[in-house]
Amino acid sequence: MMAGGNGNGNGSGNGHSNGNGSSGSRGGYFLETELAWGQHATMPPWPDAKRGELLPPLREPVTGKPRLDVAQILAGKNILVIGTTGFVGKVALSMLLHRYPEVGKVFCLVRPGAGNTADERFYKKVASSEAFDPVRDVHGTGYDAFMRSKIIAVAGDIGRPLCNFTDEQFAEIEAAGGLDVILNSAGLVSFAPSLESALRINAMGAKNVLDVARKTGAKLCHVSTCYVAGRRDGDVWEDEPVVGYFPRSSTVSHDYGNEDELLDRDFDPVAEIADCQKIIDHARERSNDRQHISEFRERGAEALRTQRRDPDNENDLKIAVARERKIWLNDVLTKLGMERAEHWGWTNTYTYTKSLGEQIILSDTSVSSTIVRPSVVESSIRFPFPGWNEGFNTTAPLMYLMLKGHRSVPMGEDTALDVI
Repeated sequence: MMAGGNGNGNGSGNGHSNGNGSSGSRGGYFLETELAWGQHATMPPWPDAKRGELLPPLREPVTGKPRLDVAQILAGKNILVIGTTGFVGKVALSMLLHRYPEVGKVFCLVRPGAGNTADERFYKKVASSEAFDPVRDVHGTGYDAFMRSKIIAVAGDIGRPLCNFTDEQFAEIEAAGGLDVILNSAGLVSFAPSLESALRINAMGAKNVLDVARKTGAKLCHVSTCYVAGRRDGDVWEDEPVVGYFPRSSTVSHDYGNEDELLDRDFDPVAEIADCQKIIDHARERSNDRQHISEFRERGAEALRTQRRDPDNENDLKIAVARERKIWLNDVLTKLGMERAEHWGWTNTYTYTKSLGEQIILSDTSVSSTIVRPSVVESSIRFPFPGWNEGFNTTAPLMYLMLKGHRSVPMGEDTALDVI
């Protein structure tokens, strides 16, 4: 990793080193990189790595401008981080506070839980995480005081207009110096979610964050996924137009063949969201017709009997009917979401709605925006410490099986697993 900074070389995460491994030079390698991979590393990065060779010098700027000094850029800047309760958000926030402690105020959007304020939920669920161990190591007993000097937990919900921020909250943000940047890593990552849930978080959520950026004058960094490319083969370059994109577009027909391409004029991201909302509204109307209500009552009563509860209890039956309606609605909207995503060439509802979110953001040229597209998010190599993970996802189940003695993993002979 390359970074600019104050070059104090103290090994606490703020130090940097140049290409020769000596600290105190601006614009060089981050100190952790030198210690882990350079000539002073205690172990080779791989078994047959050549020892004693210097790290290659950093590439000279090609723009005619000096290298970016990240620490200087972030010093005093106020940032709104959305998604800190998630896997990526925790690490991003921890790394920000660990490596750039001179950053200004960090506002963290947190949806209040049952009986908990945003502040209480942040310190219970986020600040207590092992992901912040590097920050604890630096500040020791002063960790809590440091966090409270930097973090302002704000109640909000990206699924609601303007993230559900009130005028009073916007006034408090302005009084603290306003916002310079919004980092949005929130998203519904389930690959087969209900169309309603995915649209609300991944598409309309992106719009709500964009509206906050426009209102506050902040720049926006939005975390998406590289799989918005959809069902395509070969190289997919990131300088392709984003707004109006769909994988089966005639402009990328070479990936599909003429028989599968669709007319570009048939797809419009704004109209697509409106159509999806019509689908959702129609499904909700169907769930309230007499036939379905009767079916839900029948299933609810049977579920109560299975649980050895009285199906004639009016309150219990009402709750059971509502549960059956919710299950039916989720199943229907999950199927409809997949059908719509696959028609346009996306692999699932997740990538479909994430692409719609990108297109909403980049359609608004009044806000300076950056889209980040990671691929697979895996356990950490180094930060916050080797092997840190949260949840049981991606290749973790395979690793767990092998740790428990399972030695055979079904796979194709030519299958390649790329982990970036």
